[in-house]
Amino acid sequence: MNTNNIISNANLEFNITLKLSESEARALEQLTVYGTDAFLKVFYQHLGKSTLGPQEKGLISLFETIRKELPKHFNKMDNVRQMWNSKK
Repeated sequence: MNTNNIISNANLEFNITLKLSESEARALEQLTVYGTDAFLKVFYQHLGKSTLGPQEKGLISLFETIRKELPKHFNKMDNVRQMWNSKK
């Protein structure tokens, strides 16, 4: 058997679960409204690139996740709140 055709890789992954209040989640979502490029432009212009630059790929992914996931949950919250208030 030719072992040169076998490739192995090891991956190590960590995940963090963050619990936010509705107010915190809505504030976080508002940070992403104008998009990653606009956020980074202003951030780098005023605070420099040294702190956030190495984390840019992570920030882009974070903003994408926030914009994709949080609005679904806000819609559910708003619908429940609307139903609750209409029964009063």
